[in-house]
Amino acid sequence: MRVCGEAFSVKVSVADDGHGFYCSNDCRHVGHRNRVELTCPCCGTRFWVPASLEGKRRTCSRDCWVKIMGADPGRSAILTKARHDLLTTRNETRPERILYALIGEVLADLAPEVAWERQHLLLSRWTVDAAVPSLRLVLQADGDYWHGLLPESREDPRVLGNMANDARQDHAITKAGWRVLRFWERDLIGDLPECAARMRAAVTEWLDLQHAPRATVSRGRQRGHRAAAGRLSTGTPSTTKGQPARLPLRRTAGQYAVDFTRSDGSVFAPHSTTQTFSALPGR
Repeated sequence: MRVCGEAFSVKVSVADDGHGFYCSNDCRHVGHRNRVELTCPCCGTRFWVPASLEGKRRTCSRDCWVKIMGADPGRSAILTKARHDLLTTRNETRPERILYALIGEVLADLAPEVAWERQHLLLSRWTVDAAVPSLRLVLQADGDYWHGLLPESREDPRVLGNMANDARQDHAITKAGWRVLRFWERDLIGDLPECAARMRAAVTEWLDLQHAPRATVSRGRQRGHRAAAGRLSTGTPSTTKGQPARLPLRRTAGQYAVDFTRSDGSVFAPHSTTQTFSALPGR
């Protein structure tokens, strides 16, 4: 009666001995453990918790707790901060230590002025192992077991959850304009030169894009004009009967870059172009 509320009868001798408080062994076990029964607000499941957690424990499982926290923006922010604080205060794993040393070595060699961060909070949602904000580059060190490299680990529901989260994370981060490089634990430990080559290639690609010269058109002089159309074949402006030569222009981040077309039809942007066009041909 003390646990489930159901009425029951006992012998007088049992009651006189100070027993007979529970209708069944199950209720007696619960009563001895001093537990209370709660109902999960997410899935409706009834579950038992210690009486000391009655006002603190709300859901029957972590999955239900995450669903409830994620549905409320305020609670979701609290969950994100708690996860970030946990990751920034725990000890680094062996793959993470190798990754951090490799990032420092590569950036010191190729771009010493570029800063990077450990356990970087990105998009106000995910904490990534490392990030280079100026390069918009994310670097992750994935454990072989917990991220699903080993076939036998994919039978673990926790691993499947991690794999699904990795896919969602990569999609959102890539959509936001970042690049993601993931390194397996076994590669960081056993094939570090290959990991270094991948990282160097990503950094070098960004540096090439930043320093590639472009032929530009002044924005202040192009008002009132029409962007010209046409092609340049082997570096020579194409002409149309009765029309002046026109330059094919494409707008890129506040500037206009010239496209050149080879005789075989392929388009290329010359790296040595230094000419700046002060005006566009009129209509």
